[in-house]
Amino acid sequence: MIYISIPVHEKPEVIADQMHNFKKYFPEARVILHLSKCAEFSISELEFYLNSQGVDNAKVNPIQFQTKWGSIIQAHLENIRYIITLGDAEKIIFHSSNDMFVKKGIVEYIKDKKYLFQTRKCTADSLWWVARRSVKDENIWKYFQGSIYASQIEGSMYSMELLKSLIDEIDYQRLNLGAEIFYPQEEVIFSSFAYKKGIKADGFPYVYSEIHQFDRIFFYYIQKYKILFNSNLIITKFFKRVLEKFLKKYSNYRISVDIINDIIFDRPALSNTCYLNDGNSLTWKIYEVRCLFSVKRVERELSNLIREFIRRLRV
Repeated sequence: MIYISIPVHEKPEVIADQMHNFKKYFPEARVILHLSKCAEFSISELEFYLNSQGVDNAKVNPIQFQTKWGSIIQAHLENIRYIITLGDAEKIIFHSSNDMFVKKGIVEYIKDKKYLFQTRKCTADSLWWVARRSVKDENIWKYFQGSIYASQIEGSMYSMELLKSLIDEIDYQRLNLGAEIFYPQEEVIFSSFAYKKGIKADGFPYVYSEIHQFDRIFFYYIQKYKILFNSNLIITKFFKRVLEKFLKKYSNYRISVDIINDIIFDRPALSNTCYLNDGNSLTWKIYEVRCLFSVKRVERELSNLIREFIRRLRV
């Protein structure tokens, strides 16, 4: 059995919409939802609502964790523990609550694969803030002996055997995730653990994420104007925050109908964005164009135009 792990925290109607989307494109998968303790509704209320909407491909984990930014990994770990008790899992795929499928073919893509992840090398001089923060996490640095490789969590996949081994390392406190430094550890731990075990990916995550396109634009300006951004001074950090806010508001990086159609029809336009450079020759591959089936981010609003467009797509 293939399981999908998704942390959720808001809007039952949006959760149901995502589950219908997953059933439409990936009916073979069973989804395990982890409801954060910070949600404004209970597990029983979510279960009742999903049942009323005809959702039959998802189950809510009875264990809740107080998730917040920087601790999403705990929700996935609780889902792994729960899936272990079910006894029939072969592999687990990770998703977020704001991604959706747009193209058929996912079953064919993963049928002969056990591992989908990227190998984004984390160094102290990377342009990517998560990389810089992860190498400052002493527990993680020591455990992985300095070999930290990140991957986007959405659309990444690992065998149940490997994930059981990871849970053992954490539960027996050989791997300590209790860092005071907050960053998305879910983008570091799973792929670094696979790398530590000598496992090579069978493919890349299949979710196109707009975050990488934002990083591409952001890194371009950071490198172009090094005189402003190449230091650890307070004023430099201020300039970076200003640039980040400006680009989020005005740059063209978000998921669009054109990008979705590029994915559906395997158009070559996305070939130009297969790779990303994190600086100092830290170039890594994000995806294979023909192996993209989902997109992130889709706003958590039923009336969102992109969500409505995706809902109207025919398989």
